[in-house]
Amino acid sequence: MTVIATAGHVDHGKSSLVRALTGTDPDRLSEEKQRGMTIDLGFAHTTTTEGHTLSFIDVPGHVDFIRNMIAGVSHVGVVLLVVDAGEGWMPQTTEHCDVVSLLGSKRFVVALTKTDRVDAQRVAEVEEEVRSQLAQRDVDVIGVVPTSVITGDGIEQVREMLGYAVGHIRATEDAQRTRLFIDRVFIMTGAGTVVTGTLLGQISVDDHMAVVRHGTTVRVRGIQTHGRKVDLANGPVRVALNVTGASIDELVRGDVLVAGSEWNVTTQCDAVLNVLPTLDHGVSKRGQYILHVGTSDQEVQLRVLGNDVINPGDQGLVRMSFHIPLPLLPGDRFVIRETGRSETVGGGSVLDAHPVVSVTKACPDGNVLTYISERGWVSVAQVWKDTNQHVAPVVGEWVATPELVTQTRTNLENMLNNAPRGVDVSVLQTWERLLLEQIDGVTISHGIALRGAEFSSDEQQLAEEIRNAGRAGLDTAHLTRDVIRRLVQRAVVYEHDDIVFHADVLEDLRDVLTELWQKHPAGFTMAALRDATGLTRKHAVPLGTVLDKRGLTKRVGDVRVSGPNY
Repeated sequence: MTVIATAGHVDHGKSSLVRALTGTDPDRLSEEKQRGMTIDLGFAHTTTTEGHTLSFIDVPGHVDFIRNMIAGVSHVGVVLLVVDAGEGWMPQTTEHCDVVSLLGSKRFVVALTKTDRVDAQRVAEVEEEVRSQLAQRDVDVIGVVPTSVITGDGIEQVREMLGYAVGHIRATEDAQRTRLFIDRVFIMTGAGTVVTGTLLGQISVDDHMAVVRHGTTVRVRGIQTHGRKVDLANGPVRVALNVTGASIDELVRGDVLVAGSEWNVTTQCDAVLNVLPTLDHGVSKRGQYILHVGTSDQEVQLRVLGNDVINPGDQGLVRMSFHIPLPLLPGDRFVIRETGRSETVGGGSVLDAHPVVSVTKACPDGNVLTYISERGWVSVAQVWKDTNQHVAPVVGEWVATPELVTQTRTNLENMLNNAPRGVDVSVLQTWERLLLEQIDGVTISHGIALRGAEFSSDEQQLAEEIRNAGRAGLDTAHLTRDVIRRLVQRAVVYEHDDIVFHADVLEDLRDVLTELWQKHPAGFTMAALRDATGLTRKHAVPLGTVLDKRGLTKRVGDVRVSGPNY
Protein backbone atom coordinates (compact mmCIF):
# COMPACT_ATOMS: atom_id res chain seq x y z
CA MET A 1 0.00 0.00 0.00
CA THR A 2 1.24 3.50 -0.85
CA VAL A 3 0.71 6.59 1.28
CA ILE A 4 -0.09 9.90 -0.47
CA ALA A 5 0.81 13.28 1.01
CA THR A 6 -0.57 16.65 -0.02
CA ALA A 7 1.77 19.58 -0.59
CA GLY A 8 1.27 23.24 -1.46
CA HIS A 9 0.94 26.82 -0.29
CA VAL A 10 -1.48 27.84 2.46
CA ASP A 11 -5.15 28.23 1.42
CA HIS A 12 -4.63 26.61 -1.97
CA GLY A 13 -7.33 24.04 -1.19
CA LYS A 14 -5.47 20.89 -0.12
CA SER A 15 -7.95 19.88 2.57
CA SER A 16 -10.98 20.68 0.41
CA LEU A 17 -9.57 18.52 -2.37
CA VAL A 18 -8.94 15.61 0.00
CA ARG A 19 -12.49 15.98 1.31
CA ALA A 20 -13.84 15.90 -2.27
CA LEU A 21 -11.79 12.78 -3.06
CA THR A 22 -12.57 10.82 0.12
CA GLY A 23 -15.68 12.27 1.70
CA THR A 24 -13.68 12.81 4.90
CA ASP A 25 -12.71 16.20 6.29
CA PRO A 26 -9.00 15.90 7.25
CA ASP A 27 -9.21 19.04 9.41
CA ARG A 28 -10.07 17.45 12.75
CA LEU A 29 -9.17 20.27 15.18
CA SER A 30 -11.77 22.87 16.24
CA GLU A 31 -9.13 25.60 15.81
CA GLU A 32 -8.64 24.52 12.19
CA LYS A 33 -12.35 24.83 11.49
CA GLN A 34 -12.56 28.22 13.23
CA ARG A 35 -9.57 29.64 11.33
CA GLY A 36 -10.34 27.89 8.06
CA MET A 37 -6.72 26.76 7.86
CA THR A 38 -4.96 23.43 8.34
CA ILE A 39 -2.66 23.50 11.36
CA ASP A 40 -1.80 19.87 12.02
CA LEU A 41 -1.72 16.65 10.05
CA GLY A 42 -5.01 15.23 8.80
CA PHE A 43 -5.81 11.76 7.55
CA ALA A 44 -8.34 10.29 5.13
CA HIS A 45 -8.67 7.38 2.71
CA THR A 46 -10.75 6.06 -0.14
CA THR A 47 -10.73 3.14 -2.58
CA THR A 48 -10.66 3.46 -6.36
CA THR A 49 -12.86 1.40 -8.68
CA GLU A 50 -9.73 -0.65 -9.51
CA GLY A 51 -9.38 -1.55 -5.82
CA HIS A 52 -6.41 0.68 -5.00
CA THR A 53 -6.53 2.24 -1.54
CA LEU A 54 -5.65 5.95 -1.56
CA SER A 55 -4.36 6.77 1.91
CA PHE A 56 -3.91 10.53 2.38
CA ILE A 57 -1.89 12.60 4.81
CA ASP A 58 -3.01 16.22 4.53
CA VAL A 59 -0.36 18.71 5.62
CA PRO A 60 -0.57 22.39 6.63
CA GLY A 61 0.56 24.92 4.03
CA HIS A 62 1.38 27.87 6.27
CA VAL A 63 5.08 28.52 6.86
CA ASP A 64 4.47 28.66 10.62
CA PHE A 65 3.58 24.97 10.57
CA ILE A 66 6.39 23.68 8.35
CA ARG A 67 7.52 21.38 11.17
CA ASN A 68 4.15 19.61 11.04
CA MET A 69 4.30 19.50 7.26
CA ILE A 70 7.69 17.75 7.21
CA ALA A 71 6.44 15.22 9.78
CA GLY A 72 3.63 14.31 7.41
CA VAL A 73 5.54 13.75 4.19
CA SER A 74 8.09 11.17 5.30
CA HIS A 75 7.76 7.66 3.86
CA VAL A 76 5.18 8.64 1.24
CA GLY A 77 5.12 7.19 -2.26
CA VAL A 78 3.07 9.79 -4.10
CA VAL A 79 2.72 13.57 -3.71
CA LEU A 80 -0.53 15.38 -4.50
CA LEU A 81 0.75 18.89 -5.23
CA VAL A 82 -2.00 21.49 -4.95
CA VAL A 83 -1.67 24.90 -6.68
CA ASP A 84 -4.34 27.60 -6.68
CA ALA A 85 -5.13 28.40 -10.34
CA GLY A 86 -5.55 32.05 -9.40
CA GLU A 87 -2.43 32.60 -7.25
CA GLY A 88 -0.13 30.19 -9.06
CA TRP A 89 3.23 29.01 -7.74
CA MET A 90 3.98 30.50 -4.29
CA PRO A 91 6.85 30.45 -1.75
CA GLN A 92 5.49 27.49 0.23
CA THR A 93 4.88 25.61 -3.00
CA THR A 94 8.63 25.84 -3.56
CA GLU A 95 9.54 24.79 -0.03
CA HIS A 96 7.07 21.91 0.02
CA CYS A 97 8.39 20.61 -3.30
CA ASP A 98 11.94 20.91 -2.04
CA VAL A 99 11.11 19.04 1.17
CA VAL A 100 9.31 16.10 -0.45
CA SER A 101 12.02 15.80 -3.10
CA LEU A 102 14.77 15.78 -0.47
CA LEU A 103 12.88 13.02 1.34
CA GLY A 104 12.88 10.91 -1.80
CA SER A 105 9.28 11.34 -2.99
CA LYS A 106 9.46 11.69 -6.79
CA ARG A 107 5.96 10.81 -8.10
CA PHE A 108 3.75 13.91 -8.42
CA VAL A 109 0.12 14.37 -9.34
CA VAL A 110 -0.69 18.09 -9.62
CA ALA A 111 -4.14 19.54 -9.00
CA LEU A 112 -4.80 23.11 -10.13
CA THR A 113 -7.60 24.14 -7.75
CA LYS A 114 -10.34 26.78 -7.73
CA THR A 115 -10.54 26.87 -11.52
CA ASP A 116 -14.17 28.01 -11.22
CA ARG A 117 -12.81 31.45 -10.18
CA VAL A 118 -10.53 32.05 -13.18
CA ASP A 119 -10.72 31.82 -16.95
CA ALA A 120 -9.18 29.18 -19.17
CA GLN A 121 -6.26 31.38 -20.15
CA ARG A 122 -5.22 31.80 -16.50
CA VAL A 123 -5.47 28.05 -15.94
CA ALA A 124 -3.19 27.48 -18.95
CA GLU A 125 -0.68 30.05 -17.67
CA VAL A 126 -0.51 28.47 -14.22
CA GLU A 127 -0.18 24.97 -15.70
CA GLU A 128 2.75 26.15 -17.80
CA GLU A 129 4.31 27.79 -14.74
CA VAL A 130 3.90 24.61 -12.66
CA ARG A 131 5.34 22.35 -15.36
CA SER A 132 8.30 24.75 -15.76
CA GLN A 133 9.01 24.70 -12.02
CA LEU A 134 8.76 20.91 -11.77
CA ALA A 135 10.95 20.45 -14.85
CA GLN A 136 13.78 22.00 -12.80
CA ARG A 137 13.40 19.26 -10.19
CA ASP A 138 14.09 15.54 -10.29
CA VAL A 139 10.44 14.44 -10.14
CA ASP A 140 8.07 12.33 -12.23
CA VAL A 141 4.91 14.30 -13.05
CA ILE A 142 2.05 11.84 -13.63
CA GLY A 143 -0.24 14.64 -14.74
CA VAL A 144 -1.54 18.18 -14.14
CA VAL A 145 -5.32 18.39 -13.66
CA PRO A 146 -7.48 21.55 -13.45
CA THR A 147 -10.03 21.00 -10.64
CA SER A 148 -12.84 22.63 -8.73
CA VAL A 149 -14.46 21.22 -5.63
CA ILE A 150 -17.42 23.53 -6.31
CA THR A 151 -18.26 22.20 -9.78
CA GLY A 152 -16.61 18.77 -9.37
CA ASP A 153 -14.46 19.31 -12.44
CA GLY A 154 -11.29 17.17 -12.49
CA ILE A 155 -11.95 15.34 -9.21
CA GLU A 156 -12.43 11.92 -10.80
CA GLN A 157 -9.45 12.51 -13.09
CA VAL A 158 -7.24 13.23 -10.04
CA ARG A 159 -8.55 10.07 -8.39
CA GLU A 160 -7.73 8.03 -11.52
CA MET A 161 -4.21 9.48 -11.74
CA LEU A 162 -3.55 8.76 -8.07
CA GLY A 163 -4.82 5.22 -8.52
CA TYR A 164 -2.53 4.79 -11.51
CA ALA A 165 0.46 6.16 -9.56
CA VAL A 166 -0.25 3.93 -6.56
CA GLY A 167 -0.82 0.87 -8.72
CA HIS A 168 2.46 1.25 -10.60
CA ILE A 169 4.76 1.61 -7.61
CA ARG A 170 6.83 -1.55 -7.39
CA ALA A 171 6.92 -3.07 -3.94
CA THR A 172 10.34 -3.22 -2.36
CA GLU A 173 12.04 -6.56 -2.80
CA ASP A 174 13.68 -6.55 0.61
CA ALA A 175 11.47 -6.94 3.65
CA GLN A 176 11.78 -3.82 5.76
CA ARG A 177 12.42 -3.95 9.46
CA THR A 178 9.58 -2.93 11.69
CA ARG A 179 9.64 0.77 12.50
CA LEU A 180 6.86 3.23 13.24
CA PHE A 181 7.46 6.96 13.57
CA ILE A 182 4.53 8.21 15.65
CA ASP A 183 2.61 11.20 14.26
CA ARG A 184 -0.32 11.25 16.69
CA VAL A 185 -1.01 10.10 20.27
CA PHE A 186 -4.43 10.11 21.91
CA ILE A 187 -6.70 8.31 24.37
CA MET A 188 -9.60 6.22 23.11
CA THR A 189 -12.38 5.55 25.58
CA GLY A 190 -12.42 1.90 26.57
CA ALA A 191 -9.12 1.19 24.81
CA GLY A 192 -6.47 3.46 26.31
CA THR A 193 -3.40 4.81 24.57
CA VAL A 194 -3.50 4.90 20.76
CA VAL A 195 -0.66 5.93 18.44
CA THR A 196 -0.81 6.40 14.69
CA GLY A 197 1.81 6.53 11.98
CA THR A 198 3.02 5.08 8.71
CA LEU A 199 4.23 1.56 9.42
CA LEU A 200 7.31 0.13 7.75
CA GLY A 201 7.80 -3.62 8.10
CA GLN A 202 5.30 -5.89 9.80
CA ILE A 203 3.44 -5.85 13.08
CA SER A 204 0.98 -8.22 14.78
CA VAL A 205 -1.34 -8.05 17.73
CA ASP A 206 0.53 -8.94 20.97
CA ASP A 207 3.91 -7.95 19.50
CA HIS A 208 6.19 -6.10 21.89
CA MET A 209 7.82 -2.89 20.72
CA ALA A 210 10.46 -0.61 22.23
CA VAL A 211 10.04 3.17 22.47
CA VAL A 212 13.47 4.28 21.24
CA ARG A 213 13.63 7.58 23.14
CA HIS A 214 13.37 6.08 26.64
CA GLY A 215 13.46 2.31 26.12
CA THR A 216 10.00 1.53 27.48
CA THR A 217 8.46 -1.68 26.14
CA VAL A 218 4.86 -1.57 24.95
CA ARG A 219 2.55 -4.35 23.82
CA VAL A 220 0.37 -4.00 20.75
CA ARG A 221 -3.14 -4.64 22.03
CA GLY A 222 -4.95 -3.88 18.79
CA ILE A 223 -4.34 -2.72 15.21
CA GLN A 224 -6.52 -0.70 12.86
CA THR A 225 -5.79 0.30 9.31
CA HIS A 226 -8.20 2.56 7.46
CA GLY A 227 -10.90 1.96 10.06
CA ARG A 228 -10.67 -1.85 9.99
CA LYS A 229 -9.42 -4.03 12.82
CA VAL A 230 -6.69 -6.42 11.71
CA ASP A 231 -4.41 -8.91 13.46
CA LEU A 232 -1.47 -8.29 11.12
CA ALA A 233 -0.33 -5.20 9.21
CA ASN A 234 2.31 -5.09 6.48
CA GLY A 235 3.87 -1.75 5.62
CA PRO A 236 4.05 0.70 4.19
CA VAL A 237 0.56 1.39 5.51
CA ARG A 238 -1.21 3.81 7.81
CA VAL A 239 -1.96 2.17 11.17
CA ALA A 240 -3.47 3.02 14.52
CA LEU A 241 -2.05 0.93 17.36
CA ASN A 242 -3.71 0.47 20.73
CA VAL A 243 -0.72 -0.05 23.04
CA THR A 244 -0.24 -0.92 26.70
CA GLY A 245 2.84 -0.28 28.82
CA ALA A 246 3.14 3.47 28.17
CA SER A 247 0.71 6.26 29.03
CA ILE A 248 -0.23 9.14 26.75
CA ASP A 249 2.18 11.33 28.74
CA GLU A 250 5.11 9.05 27.86
CA LEU A 251 4.64 9.21 24.09
CA VAL A 252 4.90 12.17 21.71
CA ARG A 253 5.00 12.82 17.98
CA GLY A 254 8.46 11.90 16.78
CA ASP A 255 8.83 8.90 19.07
CA VAL A 256 9.69 5.68 17.27
CA LEU A 257 8.45 2.17 17.97
CA VAL A 258 10.75 -0.65 16.85
CA ALA A 259 11.23 -4.35 17.29
CA GLY A 260 14.07 -3.93 19.78
CA SER A 261 16.11 -7.00 18.78
CA GLU A 262 16.35 -5.73 15.18
CA TRP A 263 17.82 -2.31 15.78
CA ASN A 264 20.93 -0.53 16.98
CA VAL A 265 19.98 3.05 17.75
CA THR A 266 22.35 5.97 17.26
CA THR A 267 22.96 9.61 18.16
CA GLN A 268 25.48 10.20 15.37
CA CYS A 269 25.64 9.39 11.69
CA ASP A 270 27.52 10.22 8.49
CA ALA A 271 25.45 11.29 5.52
CA VAL A 272 25.41 12.92 2.11
CA LEU A 273 23.81 16.39 2.18
CA ASN A 274 22.33 18.07 -0.89
CA VAL A 275 22.17 21.84 -0.38
CA LEU A 276 19.30 23.59 -2.13
CA PRO A 277 20.40 25.71 -5.11
CA THR A 278 18.00 28.49 -4.10
CA LEU A 279 19.99 29.37 -0.97
CA ASP A 280 22.05 32.57 -0.95
CA HIS A 281 24.68 31.07 1.37
CA GLY A 282 26.56 27.82 1.94
CA VAL A 283 26.10 25.31 4.76
CA SER A 284 28.82 24.95 7.37
CA LYS A 285 29.13 23.93 11.02
CA ARG A 286 28.43 27.48 12.18
CA GLY A 287 24.67 27.43 11.75
CA GLN A 288 21.99 26.30 14.17
CA TYR A 289 20.17 23.42 12.54
CA ILE A 290 17.17 21.14 13.05
CA LEU A 291 17.26 17.55 11.81
CA HIS A 292 13.98 16.12 10.52
CA VAL A 293 13.78 12.32 10.21
CA GLY A 294 10.43 10.61 9.93
CA THR A 295 8.08 12.52 12.21
CA SER A 296 10.90 13.52 14.58
CA ASP A 297 12.80 16.78 14.75
CA GLN A 298 15.62 17.87 17.02
CA GLU A 299 18.68 20.08 17.18
CA VAL A 300 21.67 18.72 15.29
CA GLN A 301 25.33 19.64 15.08
CA LEU A 302 26.74 19.49 11.56
CA ARG A 303 30.38 18.89 10.68
CA VAL A 304 31.26 19.08 7.00
CA LEU A 305 33.68 16.27 6.11
CA GLY A 306 36.68 17.20 4.00
CA ASN A 307 35.66 20.84 3.48
CA ASP A 308 34.52 23.83 5.49
CA VAL A 309 31.33 24.57 3.57
CA ILE A 310 28.90 23.05 1.07
CA ASN A 311 27.78 25.69 -1.44
CA PRO A 312 24.23 26.12 -2.80
CA GLY A 313 23.39 23.42 -5.32
CA ASP A 314 26.34 21.25 -4.27
CA GLN A 315 26.53 17.91 -2.54
CA GLY A 316 28.83 17.12 0.37
CA LEU A 317 29.50 14.73 3.23
CA VAL A 318 28.54 15.62 6.80
CA ARG A 319 28.63 14.12 10.27
CA MET A 320 25.44 14.78 12.22
CA SER A 321 25.36 14.58 16.02
CA PHE A 322 22.13 14.77 18.02
CA HIS A 323 20.84 13.92 21.50
CA ILE A 324 17.64 11.91 21.10
CA PRO A 325 18.52 8.43 19.79
CA LEU A 326 17.10 7.29 16.46
CA PRO A 327 16.88 3.91 14.70
CA LEU A 328 18.66 4.73 11.44
CA LEU A 329 19.95 2.75 8.48
CA PRO A 330 21.93 3.69 5.37
CA GLY A 331 19.51 5.13 2.84
CA ASP A 332 17.23 6.81 5.38
CA ARG A 333 16.22 10.27 4.16
CA PHE A 334 16.31 13.49 6.18
CA VAL A 335 15.77 17.25 5.90
CA ILE A 336 17.87 19.99 7.52
CA ARG A 337 16.42 23.39 8.42
CA GLU A 338 18.33 26.36 9.80
CA THR A 339 16.62 27.95 12.79
CA GLY A 340 18.26 31.38 12.54
CA ARG A 341 17.01 32.01 9.01
CA SER A 342 13.94 29.77 9.40
CA GLU A 343 14.58 28.05 6.08
CA THR A 344 15.11 24.60 4.65
CA VAL A 345 18.77 24.34 3.63
CA GLY A 346 18.91 20.83 2.26
CA GLY A 347 18.57 17.13 2.92
CA GLY A 348 19.94 13.82 1.89
CA SER A 349 20.44 10.23 3.00
CA VAL A 350 22.34 8.38 5.70
CA LEU A 351 25.53 6.60 4.63
CA ASP A 352 26.81 5.24 7.97
CA ALA A 353 24.46 5.13 10.95
CA HIS A 354 27.24 4.21 13.42
CA PRO A 355 30.49 5.91 12.32
CA VAL A 356 33.72 4.76 13.98
CA VAL A 357 36.28 6.80 12.01
CA SER A 358 37.23 10.24 13.35
CA VAL A 359 35.59 13.22 11.71
CA THR A 360 38.93 14.32 10.23
CA LYS A 361 39.44 10.99 8.43
CA ALA A 362 35.89 9.86 7.67
CA CYS A 363 34.96 9.38 4.02
CA PRO A 364 31.68 7.39 4.05
CA ASP A 365 30.27 5.97 0.85
CA GLY A 366 27.42 3.74 2.03
CA ASN A 367 29.26 0.61 0.84
CA VAL A 368 29.10 -2.40 3.17
CA LEU A 369 32.73 -3.29 2.31
CA THR A 370 33.81 0.15 3.55
CA TYR A 371 31.82 -0.44 6.73
CA ILE A 372 33.63 -3.75 7.34
CA SER A 373 37.10 -2.42 6.52
CA GLU A 374 36.67 0.40 9.06
CA ARG A 375 35.76 -2.01 11.86
CA GLY A 376 38.11 -4.95 11.43
CA TRP A 377 36.46 -8.19 12.53
CA VAL A 378 32.71 -7.82 12.93
CA SER A 379 29.84 -10.29 13.31
CA VAL A 380 27.48 -10.73 10.39
CA ALA A 381 24.60 -9.98 12.77
CA GLN A 382 26.19 -6.62 13.59
CA VAL A 383 26.66 -5.86 9.90
CA TRP A 384 23.00 -6.54 9.25
CA LYS A 385 21.83 -4.42 12.17
CA ASP A 386 23.97 -1.45 11.15
CA THR A 387 23.68 -1.65 7.35
CA ASN A 388 20.63 -3.81 6.55
CA GLN A 389 22.95 -5.91 4.36
CA HIS A 390 23.40 -9.69 4.64
CA VAL A 391 27.02 -10.78 4.14
CA ALA A 392 28.64 -14.20 4.14
CA PRO A 393 30.87 -14.96 7.15
CA VAL A 394 34.57 -15.72 6.74
CA VAL A 395 34.72 -17.95 9.79
CA GLY A 396 31.99 -18.82 12.25
CA GLU A 397 29.73 -15.78 12.42
CA TRP A 398 32.53 -13.31 11.68
CA VAL A 399 33.56 -11.36 8.62
CA ALA A 400 36.58 -9.20 7.73
CA THR A 401 38.35 -7.95 4.63
CA PRO A 402 40.58 -10.47 2.81
CA GLU A 403 43.63 -8.42 3.80
CA LEU A 404 42.75 -8.58 7.50
CA VAL A 405 42.01 -12.31 7.33
CA THR A 406 45.48 -12.92 5.86
CA GLN A 407 47.10 -10.68 8.47
CA THR A 408 45.28 -12.45 11.32
CA ARG A 409 46.38 -15.88 10.09
CA THR A 410 49.98 -14.68 9.81
CA ASN A 411 49.88 -13.35 13.36
CA LEU A 412 48.57 -16.68 14.63
CA GLU A 413 51.32 -18.56 12.77
CA ASN A 414 53.92 -16.33 14.40
CA MET A 415 52.38 -16.90 17.84
CA LEU A 416 52.59 -20.66 17.35
CA ASN A 417 56.19 -20.47 16.15
CA ASN A 418 57.24 -18.35 19.12
CA ALA A 419 55.37 -20.29 21.83
CA PRO A 420 57.04 -23.66 22.55
CA ARG A 421 54.65 -24.11 25.49
CA GLY A 422 51.72 -23.57 23.16
CA VAL A 423 49.23 -20.73 22.72
CA ASP A 424 46.67 -20.14 25.45
CA VAL A 425 43.46 -19.92 23.39
CA SER A 426 41.55 -18.24 26.24
CA VAL A 427 43.37 -14.97 25.53
CA LEU A 428 42.42 -15.03 21.84
CA GLN A 429 39.40 -13.41 20.23
CA THR A 430 36.62 -15.71 19.02
CA TRP A 431 37.55 -15.34 15.34
CA GLU A 432 41.22 -15.99 16.17
CA ARG A 433 40.35 -19.25 17.90
CA LEU A 434 38.26 -20.33 14.92
CA LEU A 435 41.02 -19.47 12.46
CA LEU A 436 43.57 -21.26 14.64
CA GLU A 437 41.56 -24.46 14.32
CA GLN A 438 41.93 -24.24 10.54
CA ILE A 439 45.75 -24.13 10.57
CA ASP A 440 47.28 -27.44 9.48
CA GLY A 441 49.06 -29.42 12.15
CA VAL A 442 47.58 -27.50 15.10
CA THR A 443 46.21 -29.45 18.05
CA ILE A 444 44.08 -27.77 20.72
CA SER A 445 43.63 -29.55 24.01
CA HIS A 446 42.92 -28.29 27.50
CA GLY A 447 42.80 -24.74 26.17
CA ILE A 448 46.32 -24.87 24.68
CA ALA A 449 47.09 -24.83 20.95
CA LEU A 450 50.25 -26.64 19.81
CA ARG A 451 51.67 -27.26 16.38
CA GLY A 452 52.56 -30.88 15.67
CA ALA A 453 52.39 -32.11 19.27
CA GLU A 454 49.57 -33.95 20.95
CA PHE A 455 48.97 -34.61 24.61
CA SER A 456 49.91 -38.06 25.85
CA SER A 457 47.35 -40.27 27.54
CA ASP A 458 49.09 -39.65 30.90
CA GLU A 459 48.86 -35.88 30.37
CA GLN A 460 45.23 -36.11 29.32
CA GLN A 461 44.30 -38.21 32.35
CA LEU A 462 46.11 -36.06 34.91
CA ALA A 463 44.83 -32.81 33.42
CA GLU A 464 41.28 -34.10 33.67
CA GLU A 465 41.85 -35.17 37.28
CA ILE A 466 43.14 -31.70 38.18
CA ARG A 467 40.22 -30.04 36.39
CA ASN A 468 37.74 -32.18 38.35
CA ALA A 469 39.36 -31.10 41.63
CA GLY A 470 37.88 -27.65 41.05
CA ARG A 471 38.83 -24.56 43.04
CA ALA A 472 40.61 -26.47 45.77
CA GLY A 473 43.17 -27.91 43.33
CA LEU A 474 45.21 -31.08 43.92
CA ASP A 475 48.12 -31.73 46.24
CA THR A 476 51.10 -32.74 44.07
CA ALA A 477 52.67 -35.05 46.69
CA HIS A 478 51.31 -38.22 45.11
CA LEU A 479 51.23 -37.06 41.48
CA THR A 480 53.74 -37.81 38.70
CA ARG A 481 56.18 -34.93 38.79
CA ASP A 482 57.29 -35.17 35.16
CA VAL A 483 53.72 -35.06 33.84
CA ILE A 484 52.91 -32.05 36.03
CA ARG A 485 55.99 -30.28 34.70
CA ARG A 486 54.90 -30.80 31.08
CA LEU A 487 51.37 -29.57 31.83
CA VAL A 488 52.75 -26.49 33.59
CA GLN A 489 55.02 -25.77 30.61
CA ARG A 490 52.01 -25.81 28.33
CA ALA A 491 50.00 -23.57 30.70
CA VAL A 492 47.34 -26.26 31.10
CA VAL A 493 47.81 -26.15 34.87
CA TYR A 494 49.32 -23.69 37.35
CA GLU A 495 51.18 -24.68 40.52
CA HIS A 496 52.10 -23.00 43.81
CA ASP A 497 53.06 -24.42 47.23
CA ASP A 498 52.60 -28.00 45.97
CA ILE A 499 49.00 -27.38 44.94
CA VAL A 500 48.08 -27.45 41.25
CA PHE A 501 45.03 -25.82 39.57
CA HIS A 502 43.61 -26.29 36.09
CA ALA A 503 43.55 -23.26 33.77
CA ASP A 504 39.86 -23.83 32.94
CA VAL A 505 38.98 -23.61 36.62
CA LEU A 506 40.81 -20.30 36.90
CA GLU A 507 38.88 -18.97 33.90
CA ASP A 508 35.62 -20.06 35.52
CA LEU A 509 36.42 -17.75 38.47
CA ARG A 510 35.95 -14.58 36.38
CA ASP A 511 32.41 -14.03 37.70
CA VAL A 512 33.63 -14.46 41.29
CA LEU A 513 36.40 -11.93 40.67
CA THR A 514 33.94 -9.48 39.16
CA GLU A 515 31.70 -9.67 42.23
CA LEU A 516 34.70 -9.22 44.52
CA TRP A 517 35.78 -6.04 42.72
CA GLN A 518 32.24 -4.72 42.81
CA LYS A 519 32.34 -5.07 46.60
CA HIS A 520 35.99 -3.99 46.89
CA PRO A 521 36.77 -1.51 44.06
CA ALA A 522 40.23 -0.78 45.47
CA GLY A 523 41.12 -4.49 45.48
CA PHE A 524 40.20 -7.56 47.53
CA THR A 525 42.21 -9.37 50.22
CA MET A 526 42.99 -13.07 50.52
CA ALA A 527 40.40 -13.29 53.26
CA ALA A 528 37.75 -11.96 50.84
CA LEU A 529 38.82 -14.50 48.19
CA ARG A 530 38.72 -17.29 50.77
CA ASP A 531 35.17 -16.37 51.82
CA ALA A 532 33.95 -15.95 48.23
CA THR A 533 35.31 -19.37 47.12
CA GLY A 534 34.56 -21.29 50.32
CA LEU A 535 38.17 -22.49 50.56
CA THR A 536 40.46 -22.80 53.53
CA ARG A 537 43.46 -20.47 53.78
CA LYS A 538 45.73 -23.41 52.80
CA HIS A 539 44.10 -23.49 49.36
CA ALA A 540 43.02 -19.84 48.99
CA VAL A 541 46.57 -18.45 49.19
CA PRO A 542 47.99 -20.68 46.40
CA LEU A 543 44.86 -19.96 44.36
CA GLY A 544 45.49 -16.21 44.70
CA THR A 545 49.08 -16.68 43.54
CA VAL A 546 48.20 -18.73 40.44
CA LEU A 547 45.50 -16.19 39.55
CA ASP A 548 48.37 -13.69 39.43
CA LYS A 549 50.38 -16.06 37.20
CA ARG A 550 47.40 -16.46 34.90
CA GLY A 551 47.15 -12.68 34.64
CA LEU A 552 43.58 -12.55 35.91
CA THR A 553 44.68 -10.65 39.02
CA LYS A 554 47.61 -8.49 40.03
CA ARG A 555 48.94 -8.14 43.56
CA VAL A 556 49.31 -4.58 44.83
CA GLY A 557 50.41 -4.59 48.46
CA ASP A 558 47.98 -6.77 50.37
CA VAL A 559 45.16 -6.65 47.82
CA ARG A 560 44.45 -7.97 44.33
CA VAL A 561 43.37 -5.73 41.45
CA SER A 562 42.44 -6.81 37.92
CA GLY A 563 45.30 -8.27 35.89
CA PRO A 564 46.23 -7.83 32.21
CA ASN A 565 44.28 -10.95 31.11
CA TYR A 566 41.13 -10.28 33.09
